Amino acid sequence: TEVGMVYGTPEYMAPEQALGQDIDGRADLYAIGVIAFELLTGVRPFHAENKLALLGMHVHADLPAMSDKNPNAMVPPMVERFVARMLAKKPEERFADAKALRAEATAWSTSLVVPAATSHRGSAVAGFTTVKRPGPPETCSPSMKCPVA
Repeated sequence: TEVGMVYGTPEYMAPEQALGQDIDGRADLYAIGVIAFELLTGVRPFHAENKLALLGMHVHADLPAMSDKNPNAMVPPMVERFVARMLAKKPEERFADAKALRAEATAWSTSLVVPAATSHRGSAVAGFTTVKRPGPPETCSPSMKCPVA
C-alpha cells in the first residue's frame, strides 16, 4: 500500500488506517477489538450508512459503552476495559503487539466472573459465578492435547 491511500473494510478500520497513515500490527489489534466488541454485544461499536462518516467515527467518536449498544450484554468491566484498550484511537495506547495482548488476557482469564443462571424460589434470576480455568501448559508437544489459547 501507499501512504495516503486507504485500503480495508471500513467497519474494522483503525483510525490511522482511515487517515491513510502508516500502519503496523496495532491496526490489526484494533480490528480484533471491533470483532470482540461485536461478539460481546451483537453489534459493532460504530455504525453509519455512509462509509466516510463511519471512518470519521473510527477517528473521532468516543467508544460507546457496551451496555449502551446492548443493555442485555453482561460484560464484566475487566473485559470491557480490555476491549477498549484494543480500540484506543492512538496506536501507542493499544497493546504493543498480539503477544502483549495475549499475556494480559492470560493473566486475568484464568479467573473470570461470568453470568450464570441461578434459581430462587422457582424463578430464574441472573447471578454471577467465578470460573477457574487452568492455564495452558508452558510447552506443548504434538503428542499433547493442548488447549487453544
